[in-house]
Amino acid sequence: LAQHNPDALALSAPAIDGAEAATRSDLANEYAKLDRKARQAALSNKFLLLWNQATNCEPLVAEYKFHPKRKWRADFYHQVSNSLIEIEGGTHNGGRHVRPGGYSGDVEKYNAAAALGFNVQRITSDRMTLVNVVTIARSLGVVVTMVLE
Repeated sequence: LAQHNPDALALSAPAIDGAEAATRSDLANEYAKLDRKARQAALSNKFLLLWNQATNCEPLVAEYKFHPKRKWRADFYHQVSNSLIEIEGGTHNGGRHVRPGGYSGDVEKYNAAAALGFNVQRITSDRMTLVNVVTIARSLGVVVTMVLE
């Protein structure tokens, strides 16, 4: 029957039980987390590449925990200017930063950083260009070592 009707295979496949469905759901969630972490790492690497190109490798601290009580971290910390640099990803595909809860959480985080004396610079993933990274560097008082035309 399956040789003549490909749908017969699907109909005859055994049903999965609740535990197996939960395991598949857990795996899907883990893959989604890994995918998100890979995208975040790619954005961080792109920013660092542009930053190092613009500033001749002015030091930054990645994943800087800036709050004494909360688990908040900034993507980068520039110690000389006491500035946090945040990369806002997913701004055009409904990512966390543009959904109501994520946006409100970001506002709380950035206000807390400002209250602690940090300067907060933000850049969206779609605007991550050498020109915009140079603009951030200059706003932090970093000497830019390349000439932009």
